[in-house]
Amino acid sequence: MKKINRMKIRRYEAIFRRTKAYRLWRRCWKKYWFKVALVVVVLAAFVISFNWYNTYDSYEDYETEASVRIDSSSNSKYEPFEDFVLKYSNEGVSYIDGEKELWNESYDMQTPIIDVCESYFAIADKNTNDIIVFNKKGKIGNITTNYPLIDLDVARQGVVAALLQEQNASYIEIYDSSGERLVSHKSLLNENGYPIAISLSQDGTKLMVSYVTTSKGSVKERLVFYNFSSKGRKFKDGIVGEFEGYGDSFIPSVKFMTNSDAAVVGEDLVDFYSVDLKPSLKEHIEIKEKIQKVFYSDNYVGLVFNSKEKKNASRIEVYNKSGKQLMNKEVDFEFESIRFANNKVLLYNSRQCDILSFKGIEKFKYHFKENLLDIVPTKDEKFLIMYNTRIEKISLE
Repeated sequence: MKKINRMKIRRYEAIFRRTKAYRLWRRCWKKYWFKVALVVVVLAAFVISFNWYNTYDSYEDYETEASVRIDSSSNSKYEPFEDFVLKYSNEGVSYIDGEKELWNESYDMQTPIIDVCESYFAIADKNTNDIIVFNKKGKIGNITTNYPLIDLDVARQGVVAALLQEQNASYIEIYDSSGERLVSHKSLLNENGYPIAISLSQDGTKLMVSYVTTSKGSVKERLVFYNFSSKGRKFKDGIVGEFEGYGDSFIPSVKFMTNSDAAVVGEDLVDFYSVDLKPSLKEHIEIKEKIQKVFYSDNYVGLVFNSKEKKNASRIEVYNKSGKQLMNKEVDFEFESIRFANNKVLLYNSRQCDILSFKGIEKFKYHFKENLLDIVPTKDEKFLIMYNTRIEKISLE
């Protein structure tokens, strides 16, 4: 039987080789451009299939890959960091690596504020003078400021920008991770205004500050870009860009998404800047509704609005670094927290989570049996679920 089958196959092969299709294939295969085109077609088909799957495929359940025992206080909060997560509260901060708590640092803070950038993070008590800098191994430095701290931002090499305030002036100071002061810039409130938001670039050389100024009884908004590199020192006070055309539009949120991409969110606008040495406006978007919440990643800006159509519902908009709108979606889910999970949006409350693609496709919806403290997405497309006594690392299935 096998011999007969082989004979049939050989006969069919001989017939096929005499066809025009086979001769055309042979001629094309000898051409370099044909091989390149074939590779391009195969790769394009793979990309299209992957994007389709990533956009429209959904998950119904999850698998627990790891579980770590923890003790969480009622005010514990979590931030993704390195391979797993940071847990911090008024009493201290600890780093958990997926198997156990590697280290913890105790302190006493009333209002801890934290910022994370790649392998470093800084934490401080608002309206005090002390900042603590950490990396994966634990505490690496203490910073003591001369004036009470309002806000801070950290760069990827541990450089910290601090916004400080005294009665009649504000200070922008930049420190290295060991606590040495690198830059100090004083701003008089009656001249330059009151700084309300700052953002430091990932390489620690650029700073963006939103100021509120008063002139003749009217309130004006002012946006200033600083550059503290060797090129920026050629400019007075390191100011490489200044924008005063915002009028009375309050700007409470600014963010360096990358070293050269920045976003500004005001009461009625979203602006996207390209920041090399000097900043330039890439896209201006007017907002006609009240923004309820702003959330960021290194690639996207998210806005949350109250729905006009349904009570207790929300509308979510997402923009990329160039200002292109990627998502505009009404959601009925009454979420308490929202964040990006890579190229998706994660919404959750104490018992339920919902994951949406930018196309508005529901990727995963789940009602948990226990109260959740937090959910943190990881770099490998998985999630950390925080309960009172444990953290679970899960993968969707």
